[in-house]
Amino acid sequence: MNARPTASAAPVDLEPMLDTEAAAHAIGATPSLLIKFRSTGEGPPFVKMGHLVRYRPADLRDWLAANVRLRNATRSRRVTLPRVGADHRAKASA
Repeated sequence: MNARPTASAAPVDLEPMLDTEAAAHAIGATPSLLIKFRSTGEGPPFVKMGHLVRYRPADLRDWLAANVRLRNATRSRRVTLPRVGADHRAKASA
């Protein structure tokens, strides 16, 4: 006789997970970008089940919300200050 798993006390309401192509479409990206993100660790969280990769819609929403920007970040600019030589120090102490 096969024993069936018992149901938990509270039913679990899971949203269907998305494959890479559907997840990319949902966030307006390409599947290759999500593949790159998986390898670099900079993209949305994903679920790995054997060889299958799936994305939870809630994770995609959270990742998008965390990456909202009001403006582009400016790269730090290297500022070169004039070097203070011995002649400048002598004038300052006088």
